[in-house]
Amino acid sequence: MTTHVLEVDQLVGGYRGVEVVRDISFEVSEGEVVALLGPNGSGKTTTLLTIAGLIRPIGGTVRVLGRPIGREATSRIARRGMVMVPDDRGLFGELSVADTLRVAQRSRVGKTDDVVELLPALRPLWRRKVALLSGGEQQMVALAAALVRRPRLLMLDEMSLGLAPQIVTGLLAAVRSMADRDGTGVLLVEQHARVALGASDCAIVLRHGEIALAGGSDDVGVRLEAGESSYLGGSAEAAAKSSSVKNLS
Repeated sequence: MTTHVLEVDQLVGGYRGVEVVRDISFEVSEGEVVALLGPNGSGKTTTLLTIAGLIRPIGGTVRVLGRPIGREATSRIARRGMVMVPDDRGLFGELSVADTLRVAQRSRVGKTDDVVELLPALRPLWRRKVALLSGGEQQMVALAAALVRRPRLLMLDEMSLGLAPQIVTGLLAAVRSMADRDGTGVLLVEQHARVALGASDCAIVLRHGEIALAGGSDDVGVRLEAGESSYLGGSAEAAAKSSSVKNLS
């Protein structure tokens, strides 16, 4: 029996009563990676923040780990197993990598071995302050801090922002491995299809706050390559390149 870690049903979300996203429905199951795609302004981050409880829904329902979020505080949702990595990474620059992971798991660092196996480039950075790391290294630390908490639902907002493609490929491979190994459900919010389709099982494309395209990642990639690039706000050639990167892990 498939267990859903996230169920979104006819979600309407926005700010001060102004609708930004409308009639959004999808599910994320254990061990499944779902990519939420679309151009800037399509409603991706609004959807994510509403699911996380940081924005109150205008309409519809969101169930995280089997329970509706309602007016529940984000901290309580997180204690049930939801972890979100925001686009600004949410790190403290004065902490070392080791201390960042200690804070994340609230226990001894000895339990981070599995995460370091997924992200071996962390080893030489262990004692360095986060503020002294490159953007790609900081994103790796932010991901490690999320993974070390062993989330049941992991949500990632624009993880590729400002990073070289080869760095993003390695990060997404770690996410894919965690989903496969531990059954973590992942919602990956991305503007660029290229960095998401290859690591995901399903994809949802938002346009003007509504679902314009949804399905298996391979199917979505084929449809984009066939000329439906307007969903991503780019050229057909760009869409074809975006859908061509597969099997990152």
